[in-house]
Amino acid sequence: FAVHASHRWVAQTSGEKFDKNWIVKQTVHNYDPVSFQGFAMNLRREQFQDRRVRQALAHLLDRERLNATIMHNQYFLHRSFWEDLYDKAHPCPNQQIVFDVSKARALLKEAGWVINREGKLEKNGIPFLITFLTRSADSDKFLIIYREALEQVGIELSIDRKDWSAWSKDMDDYNFDMTWAAWSGSVFKDPESMWHSKQKDIPSGFNITGYANPEIDAQIDAMREEFDIQKRNDILRKIDKQLTDDVPYVLLWNLDYKRMLYWNRFGMPDHVLGKFGITPEASKNRV
Repeated sequence: FAVHASHRWVAQTSGEKFDKNWIVKQTVHNYDPVSFQGFAMNLRREQFQDRRVRQALAHLLDRERLNATIMHNQYFLHRSFWEDLYDKAHPCPNQQIVFDVSKARALLKEAGWVINREGKLEKNGIPFLITFLTRSADSDKFLIIYREALEQVGIELSIDRKDWSAWSKDMDDYNFDMTWAAWSGSVFKDPESMWHSKQKDIPSGFNITGYANPEIDAQIDAMREEFDIQKRNDILRKIDKQLTDDVPYVLLWNLDYKRMLYWNRFGMPDHVLGKFGITPEASKNRV
């Protein structure tokens, strides 16, 4: 049984059945590609077009606090869109964006945003307002803490919760300011659909942020003619560095292992998951 929620793994897996090993907890590490998740910003909206603003919004999310108070310190904090591209031979050069209200204020000031008489942030008389599109009340506990930090610098955040159908329609039409997006990883990575500028205006596409960068386009185009996996990964690491600098997402957190429960009745196979498996059932189909 795969456990996907940290509170279940920490708070609901104790007692006699676990003490006597009738049910066993196991963290399983394999080579399944690490996915990423984050708060996607719609760069088609004027308030998100300045990179300094996006950097400020990233500095206002206290990921360490959220990890500690809500998720039992179960997760590592993202600093890459492709975490599994890095190892001892290829250490990740990306800097971790830490919670820093003062840094955020400075970046917003550099970008031309000022505090008005009401204590709200504005630029050219237009207040800084963010509507966060969500489809689940489960995200509220994270967004309320984020809103508290945004209010410290004069940004207002409202939560627009819709059902799956209405949320999907808005996403297909790119009708959002910010939203929580989670993406699966892949063994052979192809960044074109999510990051090439030609994809940003295609309805129902994967480039939901509307990201466009000619340098990234050129690197993605070069990958089409490169079949050496190591050279492709070198290009991907360059793309990743540029993306993390440009901050189209406020990156969140993830796991690099699977949380499994099983009955200790019939012994164990020589492996629990396949090399790239997600769950025991998925492993049978993917290996």
